[in-house]
Amino acid sequence: FIERCQLTLIIESALLHHYKSREWLSFEQPVAVLHARKTAEVLPVLREIEARVEAEQLTAVGFITYEAASGFDASLPTHSSAHSELPLINFALFRTAQVVQPPPREFGAHQLWRFTESVEDYQQTIGRIRELIKAGDVYQINYTTRLQGVLNNPQQLFAEVAAGAPFGAYLEGDSHTIVSASPECFFSLDGNTLYSQPMKGTVAREKDPASDRAQRDWLSASTKNRAENLMITDMVRNDLSRVAERGSVKTSELFATEGYPTVWQMTSKVEAKTSASIADIFSELFPAASITGAPKRAA
Repeated sequence: FIERCQLTLIIESALLHHYKSREWLSFEQPVAVLHARKTAEVLPVLREIEARVEAEQLTAVGFITYEAASGFDASLPTHSSAHSELPLINFALFRTAQVVQPPPREFGAHQLWRFTESVEDYQQTIGRIRELIKAGDVYQINYTTRLQGVLNNPQQLFAEVAAGAPFGAYLEGDSHTIVSASPECFFSLDGNTLYSQPMKGTVAREKDPASDRAQRDWLSASTKNRAENLMITDMVRNDLSRVAERGSVKTSELFATEGYPTVWQMTSKVEAKTSASIADIFSELFPAASITGAPKRAA
């Protein structure tokens, strides 16, 4: 909850999809909650979280906001987070987890969402992006916008967005509930093996099997989508090389097509060997190249 004097988001419970076992894990009653509100606190807090997880055999569940980027790399400018009630980093530490059934696959709640950006502003921004690309200042921009709506049942929303997604989390507090789901792995560290799965290139699924296969084959052969994917894959290779053992970075998959409930997604996979800490990995990889565009700082 938000304590009005301290502005600390307490994660009271969480539901997390464990990507390796494909199980849903439920966490309750944290033993501690650690957060950072200033960029200077970002790395120290993350290092403290990592140390406590290792020393006390805990599991950390939480989030790092996009605005925390400047805390990892001062050359990455972000908008001020002073207006936000959310900390830059917020993790709850848990001793135990319970394996639970996945959220029921529900669709069609017909939630009404409205863009906070006008059509005119959107068109003006897209025009500006095209100018930057034409001038060679950037090669790719991942442009995002906001939607707002009145939500009566966040669990139902989570059941919708998490269906078919290998990565998902539902974080519940008194003042905020975070609903998150994605097919994309920012990075995973298993022992000394570090990997990332950048995704660029998407096409809709079709109900007819033959048409669906044609969509997949079109995406796989698309020069435009391969070019987008390769830009981000090269950036991930470069980012991983900063924390990797010399000569260990490799692209184990390139331009693979993965099927999800509504889309075919072009995916590549970059792997490396590393002895770096989680904090050091974040310092070199965050934010993800597929979230910013290329080159990262200019994008």
